[in-house]
Amino acid sequence: MMRSPLATHASFAAIPDCFVGRDRELAEIARLLARSRLVTLTGPPGSGKTRVAIEFAASEMTDAMCLDVSGSGPDALTSAVTEAISLGGPELLILDGCDRAIDACVRILPRVLRDNPALRVLVTSREALRIGGETVYRLGPLTTADALQLFLARAGERNPGVAHAPAGPLGLICTQLDGLPLAVELAAARAGVMSASELAARLTERIDVLAGGDRSAPVRQHSLAAAIEWSCEMLGSPERDLLARLAIFAGPFCLEDVEQVCTDPGLSHSAALDGIATLISKSLLECEISEHGTRYALLGVIRRYVRSADSSRWDEAMWLRYVGWCTGIAEHRCESGSAASLAARLDVIEARQDDLRAALTWCQARGRIAEGRRLAAALAGFWLVRGRLTEGCDHLAALLRDALIDDAGESAATGRLLAEYGILLCARGEFDAAREAGQRALAACESGASPAGTARAHLLLAHIDMATGMASGTRMLDRLATAVGDSDSWWPGIALAMMGYARWHSDRLAAARRTCAAYTAAAATNDPAGMAAGLIALGRVCADQGDLENAGRMLRRGLDLSRELGYVAGVVQALHGLGQLAASQGQRAQVRQWLDEAVTAAMATDSPTILAPCLNGLAAALLDDGELSEARKRFRDVLAMGEPATPLELASALLGLSRADQSCGRLSQAASLAEEAATVAQRAGHRALTARAIHALAVVARRQGNYAAAGAMLRESLEMRAELGLMPEVAAGLEALGGLAAEQGRAGLAGRIIGAACGLRQNLGIVRGSTEQREYDADLLLLRPAGAGPEFEQAFAQGQQEPLRDVLAWLVRQSTPRRRAAAGWAGLTRSEDQVARLAATGLTNRQIGGRLFISPRTVQTHLSHVFAKLGVTSRRELSDHAAARSEHLSAAAGLGPLQALGLQVAVGDAGAEGRFA
Repeated sequence: MMRSPLATHASFAAIPDCFVGRDRELAEIARLLARSRLVTLTGPPGSGKTRVAIEFAASEMTDAMCLDVSGSGPDALTSAVTEAISLGGPELLILDGCDRAIDACVRILPRVLRDNPALRVLVTSREALRIGGETVYRLGPLTTADALQLFLARAGERNPGVAHAPAGPLGLICTQLDGLPLAVELAAARAGVMSASELAARLTERIDVLAGGDRSAPVRQHSLAAAIEWSCEMLGSPERDLLARLAIFAGPFCLEDVEQVCTDPGLSHSAALDGIATLISKSLLECEISEHGTRYALLGVIRRYVRSADSSRWDEAMWLRYVGWCTGIAEHRCESGSAASLAARLDVIEARQDDLRAALTWCQARGRIAEGRRLAAALAGFWLVRGRLTEGCDHLAALLRDALIDDAGESAATGRLLAEYGILLCARGEFDAAREAGQRALAACESGASPAGTARAHLLLAHIDMATGMASGTRMLDRLATAVGDSDSWWPGIALAMMGYARWHSDRLAAARRTCAAYTAAAATNDPAGMAAGLIALGRVCADQGDLENAGRMLRRGLDLSRELGYVAGVVQALHGLGQLAASQGQRAQVRQWLDEAVTAAMATDSPTILAPCLNGLAAALLDDGELSEARKRFRDVLAMGEPATPLELASALLGLSRADQSCGRLSQAASLAEEAATVAQRAGHRALTARAIHALAVVARRQGNYAAAGAMLRESLEMRAELGLMPEVAAGLEALGGLAAEQGRAGLAGRIIGAACGLRQNLGIVRGSTEQREYDADLLLLRPAGAGPEFEQAFAQGQQEPLRDVLAWLVRQSTPRRRAAAGWAGLTRSEDQVARLAATGLTNRQIGGRLFISPRTVQTHLSHVFAKLGVTSRRELSDHAAARSEHLSAAAGLGPLQALGLQVAVGDAGAEGRFA
């Protein structure tokens, strides 16, 4: 590239490095020069105007000259242009870097073009000349693909290994640099001294790392800061001040935003508009005009430079206007209650995330707690629906911690914020912290005489109790069904839909279905997120009842609505439900597709509570496909989560591992895991899962040859499932009982029971999974050697036609309920279990009493019962017994000792007082 007064075409061809992209731009410049003799190439600092002009001359023109006029005065410019033309009359004259020579260019170019009719002039400048006959072409950034190609080409010259760097950091670098070629080349120059990840991290806030450019280039191109400052130096004081103020915006903004945030007695509205026009003309501010309005934006690199150089101009008054502007965005109400309206509102908040975060951070750093709390309260629903749980918890924790300094009484406003904090913690599975926040919220709202806030706090606590298996949660949700109607917060509506889930968890399917249907209908008018949650809950309940057609319709509607809203938990739960539905219909390919997508979506959240059921579902599908190793890995991932996974999912993972052990003949371990799952499920008050665990124990007993115990447990499990209305599971239970009869040679009984099961499957439209089908086929083969085919077929036909209730009633009369173990860990009540676990850690009676809010005397009474049931006589023996049990569970589940201990602590605190029947 030529840096002397004159250049020839040969100079252009000598540029040694490759040129990337810009084919469209070069073609457009050629088109414009074909119809206009003066074309000005404008663009922001670092956009590559000089290089594009040189490349155009090298590829398109046979006779071209270039003058670098960036440092020329008026007289020097006139002399250089005159000399260049007199030496041969080039076809194309390039005047490069005219930013500071615009006045001279305006004076000389009309005359030059008039006197040389064959001459065409290509000017590079960050500002148009604004003279007659000028055509302006704005050079934009490189595409992401071209920017990446340029970075790899230049960085590869210094570090060939950069081509193998992770795609994520490389793409982030190009995005951070706004596709500006100078910035990309300067970043690539650092490839020899730092990794792509390190470079991306440094570019987040500052651009001073972008230095050390080509020494033969002008000084203004030695660093990106110098290139930007070159433009800023040409601004007047008012424009420079306005540019600094505009840098407070992290994203696009409109004129009304500028007037609200940036104007004050020192900057009027009209002065702001004039300044914006100047900044746009000098390529320092982007402008997009559409039918929706005009939007302005600073390129990210320019914003970061201005912030590092001039952010001291942001006084507290401006910051408070900025916080108020952000709060207005967060508090803006939807125009209607439609999903599209709520989605649009959420999208606006999403687009303003950087601004909202900056406002919250400033409030926390400067002690503006009242302003910060108001903004955070308005954002709580967004954080929940869009799955930004950790971010929301971090901001709320900081604001609540600081709030206690000035507001020891914890007013109703603080109570509301505590409730919002609690629901985010609950969604993350941090139930102890959520319960503490809920209790503080309740006290604050009661003292602040806030009925709506009190109801929300009660609702939060009830939801936590329900999630952790405490029966009181379901009862409280029932009482609050009509108590919460505060439209200022989104999550109460979503939590109310969880009342249906609560009834579902407590195995009241008919009541759950009525509740979900009623709430979904009510939410349809003004609560799209609540409606999505209600549809998904209704779909899950319908699936458990065997109403597969309605289940699929509700789940798909819930999925579509959740996707429209960006409601992360809803998307995950709907995908999970559809995966389980596909499994019951035998659609194996779709099972994996739905569940893989569910796991991927859940992993993008930071909530074990959301992820655990998806991992369990995927693991069950893997197990059914015979992929035991992968299935075990997923089940163990759930167990390793501990308490946040919830007792329900921990028990499900234990049952999954039990099934895996059954399939490969490890019956002792399978029985231990199923027994533990039954204990956890019973303590959590989940009868459906308890029934599944008893069924699993029955299968193990049958394989061990203990037919009497197997029959008793299968009947017990079947009775529970029938009572709960779990019809698909009733079919599986009937087939298991029929298989046991077949193994005992009782062909008639087997035929009657299996016929009833097949009739039920046919009515429901459900099929067997792969494992169930293999077991079913194996059971039928047992009858062939005995020649029992005719007897079986006749009984099968009878059972298929017989009313299901008659078959079930007859089987129930045959059952003998299995009694609770009188000894061992399974024989402990919940209170005894809690005391035993704490005593095993070395705590005294007083310390245990303090933890459980009971007296030391009551602790001692419980310990006496524990010693008797476990057959130990001292605390040391109790500790050894607990350690041995932990090691046994660790070995059975394939967990490390610490993971097993964490699991035992989680399941030991499962919640409701209950007995394993």
